[in-house]
Amino acid sequence: MAIGSTSITNVQQKAPTVDVSTSFDKYSLCAEALADKRVEAVTTDNIILLGLIKDNPDKFKLVKAPFTTEPYGIGHKKGDDAFRDFVNDTIEDAYKSGDWKKAFDATVGTAGEKAPEPPKVDRYTGTPPAPTTTAAPTTTAKP
Repeated sequence: MAIGSTSITNVQQKAPTVDVSTSFDKYSLCAEALADKRVEAVTTDNIILLGLIKDNPDKFKLVKAPFTTEPYGIGHKKGDDAFRDFVNDTIEDAYKSGDWKKAFDATVGTAGEKAPEPPKVDRYTGTPPAPTTTAAPTTTAKP
């Protein structure tokens, strides 16, 4: 697991007997430790794991057992509604044109995962909503 990641907290809450003492400051180091069997699994967002699998297709596989769903978001200067709308419009345009799926397929999709349904864009135009923007299940990669 990566130092400071929510994965450490999530594993400690969901499986308190699991040893999470081996952590690294980069996911590439997590992958190295998995490859040379210093750790039994790496847990983080599925999109990060797919990137590791893409780079090591003969060594890793994705264990489809998500145990959390956490939102992704794009930060911007508070009150910059024009930029917020630009980002949201651009994302929605990429969904409609198929560019989002093409980008997924050309990158982490090469690890054998089909592009999921794109997440709803929460436009955050008023009172902050519950955290349900772009989400990725946290899963585990095993050798």
